[in-house]
Amino acid sequence: MRYSISIATMILVGTMFTGCGGGSDSAAGTPVIGGGDSGSSGDAGSAISVSVGASDQITDGETTETYTQEFTVQVVDSKGYPVQGATVTPTLSLPYFAVGYWTAGSSAWTRTLTDNPCANEDLNGNNSLDAGEDTNHNGQLDPRAADASVSWETTQKTDANGQVKLRIQYLQSSAGWVYYGLKVTAKVSTTEGSATFSDWLGIPAAQVTDVSTALPFQYSPYGTEACVTPSTASASSGL
Repeated sequence: MRYSISIATMILVGTMFTGCGGGSDSAAGTPVIGGGDSGSSGDAGSAISVSVGASDQITDGETTETYTQEFTVQVVDSKGYPVQGATVTPTLSLPYFAVGYWTAGSSAWTRTLTDNPCANEDLNGNNSLDAGEDTNHNGQLDPRAADASVSWETTQKTDANGQVKLRIQYLQSSAGWVYYGLKVTAKVSTTEGSATFSDWLGIPAAQVTDVSTALPFQYSPYGTEACVTPSTASASSGL
């Protein structure tokens, strides 16, 4: 079992999106501080509220080349009671990536960033590198959609506690270099609610303080060259 690094102390800062219900959701994957969950009612008096939170533990994935982080989605009704049997659907986006490298010091690794966050290069969402999309000039589409995936731990429906477990699994080489947006939607009959959570893919803290072992994420898989059109959202995304 591994614990995630304190992102704030290691340059990259993310935020869990929480807030008051009733407003429109922040777009999943938009790196802004704040955000919210909201419930929308299909039948009068039957609104539901949805929240999502992340575990602080980063564990090895199903292969030695991946990490896993777990999430809990919680659904309640207008009185705060758990909603059992709600169908939860997650959607994962990877809107930003970072370029740079880590250097071993006397007692810990330190990160060097060679640009502000770069926007996802797949402008038309076709998972194919098209003319004008390779902003960091490394000959590939960054980040790849398959660099991270989301799935249910057991079932898609909420249990007696109104909860569903999710997990994001991602390549170790992408840890700390990709900013993700997780949107979860819960539906019961015609009633629907949603919530979002965004952060940088987690880094195991123990690895950053072990300078005797090379990091699997030592070099950004997206290179070190600056983007032609870097994101202007560096402050809000934490880089």
